[in-house]
Amino acid sequence: MTVEEHRDPLSSEVKPREAAVGPHPPDIHVQTPRLLRAWQVTAFALALAASSWVATCFVYSPRVAASDVIDVLGYVIQPTHFKSLPAHRIASFEPHSPLPSAGVEVGDLIVDPPRGTLLPGESVQLQIRNGGGFRTIDIRSSQIGQLSSLVSNVVTLCLNALVLVLGVMIAFRRRRDVAALAIGCALLLAVMEGPNIFPVGLLGRLNVLFGNACSVFAIAALAYSALTFEAGYRSRARPYLVRVLIGFCATWGIVILIWVAPYCLGWIWLSPDTVLGPILSMGVIAALLLCFLAFADAWRHIQGEPRQRFRWVIAAVAIALAGTSLDLLRFLGVFGDTTNAETLVAVATAILGAVAFITLTYAVLRHRVIDVGFIISRTLVFAVFTGLLLVLFGLVEWLVDHLVHFKRRESSALLDALIAVTIFLMLHRVRDGIERLVERVFFRASHARPTALQQFLETAPNFSEPDALAGALLKAVDAYAGSRGSGIYRRDKTGRFVLDKSTLDQLPRVLAADTEVIVELKTSHKPYQFGRLGFELAALALPVVRRAELVGFLAVAEKTDRTVFRPDEIESLLRAVHQVNSDLYALQLERFQQRSQELEQQNEALREELRSFGPSPTSLAKTS
Repeated sequence: MTVEEHRDPLSSEVKPREAAVGPHPPDIHVQTPRLLRAWQVTAFALALAASSWVATCFVYSPRVAASDVIDVLGYVIQPTHFKSLPAHRIASFEPHSPLPSAGVEVGDLIVDPPRGTLLPGESVQLQIRNGGGFRTIDIRSSQIGQLSSLVSNVVTLCLNALVLVLGVMIAFRRRRDVAALAIGCALLLAVMEGPNIFPVGLLGRLNVLFGNACSVFAIAALAYSALTFEAGYRSRARPYLVRVLIGFCATWGIVILIWVAPYCLGWIWLSPDTVLGPILSMGVIAALLLCFLAFADAWRHIQGEPRQRFRWVIAAVAIALAGTSLDLLRFLGVFGDTTNAETLVAVATAILGAVAFITLTYAVLRHRVIDVGFIISRTLVFAVFTGLLLVLFGLVEWLVDHLVHFKRRESSALLDALIAVTIFLMLHRVRDGIERLVERVFFRASHARPTALQQFLETAPNFSEPDALAGALLKAVDAYAGSRGSGIYRRDKTGRFVLDKSTLDQLPRVLAADTEVIVELKTSHKPYQFGRLGFELAALALPVVRRAELVGFLAVAEKTDRTVFRPDEIESLLRAVHQVNSDLYALQLERFQQRSQELEQQNEALREELRSFGPSPTSLAKTS
């Protein structure tokens, strides 16, 4: 076993540190600056791409009721090729297909098949190869989009906009956390699977390409987030899972570039007859399997409070992957090849995606699975509820306008005035009710912790033992800050600062008088946030000042969720330290007074005892 010297950044002492040895294989994942930078660049690029794609989707949002070209043409696909062009071989026709009336038969090829959607009245041109000849036909759409397709497109469009907001917020607010960046990238990749609303052409082809490629990468990013949750964990399987996951992503990227992308964009050099379908399905199956193994291994080894938060991540991911599994089963033909089955599966997938998004959002805002900041969380929640409230009142007004009709203008004006007064009277009540509901559901902990700290400060003057008061302060600070522990340092006679009481064993026991944190606290008398506090614990130091002199400080270790201390939290902790310091000083003065009284009583008893022995010889000699 090798030993190397390790210098504690808060102490001048040099401590031995043992090299990492043991039965575990070397962990290739270390959150190095290069790795973190790679994830940050990836998240930034995906944020730009996803934002552009969602904006494009909203430009074509009036086509949400359009039908897919294949649904309009009504034929069952067998992927193939003709020379360097992709093609569809017609296996069978749906009853509503217009192709048989145009002279197209089973077994014919549709060369370079169109991809996109058609509105009623729009036409599409098809290149048909029949036997040894070519012919071109125009098919005009008279089919109105089904309700299930409309619901799926609307849900997907709205969901993608919300997922984009959540993904960007996570990626940029937690840009120094690899696990959070991986989840943010997974959400941004999911946004690229847009609704089927684009017209025939390049956008329709890109939509098919993104749908085939991004879902696999999104699942792989979720698996990576599990392997790096809470800065990673130690297990025998984790390094191998990381290697396999990286190799799989590289392989899938090569497959997309040389096979799937050319086929979707209209050019191909490898035959897709019997290989393309299995490759796509095998890619999704492999990604699902790796994701399951990653989450299972992480669940086995993550313990304590992080395990409670990781449970919510598992719930959201499980719901999302259930939708992906449904789509995979549809692709494998489990539900049949009918158009109704495909549209119903699409609706079910969109609904499961919405439920997964709601679950993840609730976990982020309520349980701080990924802490994006208190202010942003409140702003986001209240903005959503305010928007829903406005939509509700707008819907009520629309229903009244379309369902209630008056012949006389005076009656209509009276109804409008009545509706306006009712909305005005109800708005404040509904708003207050929603505010109480939001505070109780999403921000209960943010109110409970300050209340508990305030209750402790009210009871602090009633303590009679300094040691008990110091221990109660540390417990209250840990509960309020959600920290891994804290400790009280006091200055000794030599000027050093010694750990007097602590709830965390890893804190340094002695700090020299010229340590950086001590010099900073002496200079500014303000809270100081450490870069590192012994054994890689980011921390906060709250000074204890008496008559412009630093006599100690309270060291608070990093939070369990690895977020920074907010200014309001620092202010509350500093106020608690000042009050308890006053109470401890008062107890110390009481101890001194009590001791002084005890000594005075002892002196008086000794004087009485001396008087009982009569006058001393010295006093008699002076008298004589």
